[in-house]
Formats: sequence, structure tokens, C-alpha cells
Amino acid sequence: MSIRPITFYDDGTVDVLHDDPGYGCTGRIPVSETTLSADSSVLEIHCPGGCGSVSWHPVNGAADPQPVQQLFVRRLAQRRHVSFREAREIHRRLLEERGLLDRWALADLQDADPAESTKEGL
Repeated sequence: MSIRPITFYDDGTVDVLHDDPGYGCTGRIPVSETTLSADSSVLEIHCPGGCGSVSWHPVNGAADPQPVQQLFVRRLAQRRHVSFREAREIHRRLLEERGLLDRWALADLQDADPAESTKEGL
């Protein structure tokens, strides 16, 4: 169980869900409130409900690859001041360098920018 992204918005926010048993917290947070590790291999998300829980997601997205990878790309774009397309390519290379390219879940978003891929969870 974890705190995971569920819906993205063009204002730079994301709905997240804390799905551990007994919690069920949801909330909208700015993408900028997530934290990338120094080498951009881990993404940290805090529970929006204020319980103090934190989830760390690997660059491949683990059990929920597409939304987690999309959050990685959005955070990379902010952190490195690059376009969504450029950040998506950086993310792809990070997976490739780690031998995880078979886990890349964002091929369908190649030409998307955040404003075009925000409704209905993408």
C-alpha cells in the first residue's frame, strides 16, 4: 500500500490517495510538494491527510507505473526547468540506464504536454 498519484491537473496539482488500510486519505497537492532524490531515482510523496505517512516510489513506478512515472516526469520538468517532452525523455533515459526500460509506461504520452494529459487520470 502507498500514497500514490491518481489524477493530474493542468494547474500543476495532482490528486493523491493514501490507500493503506485504515487511512483512505485523499487530497490535491502541488506536484512541487513531491521530492525527487538527488539522482532522480526515487520520488517521495507525503500523505495529504496530515497523518505523517510518506511513500517512496522508484523511478520505474513499481506497482503503479503509469501514474507514478507521469508524476516523475512532471516533477523532473519543474526541477530541471525543461518541457514535459524533454522531461519524459530524461525519465526514459533514467530507466534505460538502470536496465528498466521494459517498465517504461509513458510511450503513449510522447507528444503530450501536461495540459493535454490531465483529465481522467492522464
